[in-house]
Amino acid sequence: MRRARELLTLPNIRVKGVAARLGCTDPLYFGRIFKQIVGLPPEAYSRKAARMHGL
Repeated sequence: MRRARELLTLPNIRVKGVAARLGCTDPLYFGRIFKQIVGLPPEAYSRKAARMHGL
């Protein structure tokens, strides 16, 4: 999940792309697991990271 969080902070990357880069073939499953571990859905995490970095 550390790598997923890193990738989600990059501009113009989608959850589907992050899941694929991490070898997960099901983006919905990736999203569920990400939310269980991180506490936010991947999309929300990405938006929050963008606001924090002023993007």
